[in-house]
Amino acid sequence: MGRRASRLSDKVCSSLDGRRTATSASTCAGAVAMSSAPAPMRQSLWVSTGFTQYEPSMVGKWLGALKEIAPAVARVAIIVNPETAPLHGTFYLREFETAAGTFHIAPLTRFVHSAADIEAVVAALGQAPNSGLIVAPETFTTANRALLIALAERHRIPAIYGIRQFPASGGLMSYGPDTVDTVRRAASYVDRILRGEKPAELPVQAPTKFEFVINLKTAKAARPLLSSHATGPRRRGDRIIWPMSEFDAVDGSSTGTRVP
Repeated sequence: MGRRASRLSDKVCSSLDGRRTATSASTCAGAVAMSSAPAPMRQSLWVSTGFTQYEPSMVGKWLGALKEIAPAVARVAIIVNPETAPLHGTFYLREFETAAGTFHIAPLTRFVHSAADIEAVVAALGQAPNSGLIVAPETFTTANRALLIALAERHRIPAIYGIRQFPASGGLMSYGPDTVDTVRRAASYVDRILRGEKPAELPVQAPTKFEFVINLKTAKAARPLLSSHATGPRRRGDRIIWPMSEFDAVDGSSTGTRVP
């Protein structure tokens, strides 16, 4: 068992964040497989195979969801920390500007480096009518999840996040890959590699299952800002969170409701 575990650690890196480059990835000893990283081919990550979690095109989904749930939105800011986000914070920006044009939304890019920066950006956004917020998924924004959720609520800004832990913690909504499904699929690669298959012959795979998650309690509290789609019958996505105290992705318990 110990020998098998040693082989596993030498061959598999289960998670890489946006800061890992061809040099820093060497800290994952000889990594050839991964289960979580944003479009590695675009960042030259030193891995042979695995599963990605995010693609720049997802920003179009985030904008579309904001426009549907809050039709009056006319400007949307994307918050990202260039020190911790993929490609120094530029990973989503080209697609963000392109997609914003199709929705007739003014795109605003806001780089943040600290909690004080987040507070200043969200406060300024709250002063401008018909504003929305996208919180790009990366380590810094996830670490500041509680602050981002609280500020969006305080300034009454409809916000969308890239991972479901945000609505599970009280945020309005998220759209992103089903991480449980990705890890489950990655496990099959681990098994195949340990059985002797060459990693270079296993293609890097993108997510195939996505979920749109909305916190109904938050949506109902923000009802004056939102369209009826936010609290009415579900038309897409496969989970609704109600209430928001626990969620299966966070601690193994489940208060999520699957929607056909």
